[in-house]
Amino acid sequence: FAASATPLGPVADYAAIARIPTGWQGEFAGATLGEDWESFARSLFKNVQADVSVTSDSSGQATRIALHNGAELVGLLFVGPQPVALSRSYAVSLIGSQTGALAALAGRGGVGRVDPGQTLCACMNVGINTVRGAIASGASDVGAVGIATCAGTNCGSCKPEIEALLTAGPIQLAAE
Repeated sequence: FAASATPLGPVADYAAIARIPTGWQGEFAGATLGEDWESFARSLFKNVQADVSVTSDSSGQATRIALHNGAELVGLLFVGPQPVALSRSYAVSLIGSQTGALAALAGRGGVGRVDPGQTLCACMNVGINTVRGAIASGASDVGAVGIATCAGTNCGSCKPEIEALLTAGPIQLAAE
């Protein structure tokens, strides 16, 4: 998975690239696992001048790369032999910010950074966790969720999903 401030190059056997509010995101796959992920990232992001931060597991197969131009985060790349587990919406929200490499490479929000979750309302770019938060704070119908988050206030196609969240009630968490 990659997120970038600039258009991504389709440099893999499979590439699905989409425009996002902060730039571009892409899902990539190939028949073989790469060996030089820094070079791959520079090619993918078309940015040979950026400062690169790399972290890898002990086998070198799972790698995470952040590219910065000065303090600005301009690219993130998460690779591994299996689909990469991370909060994609959180990762793409960091592009263009001054988030440091370690925080960005975590792939999920830490203390004080809320993960908006998977996009539920594309018109207003509202994530499912944001809607759940509004419901937990007392929004009891679709209109109230719209007032709290703007979700469902444009085309309305997400209103059934909002209604389903209202009907489902709070998510039960496993005991620690």
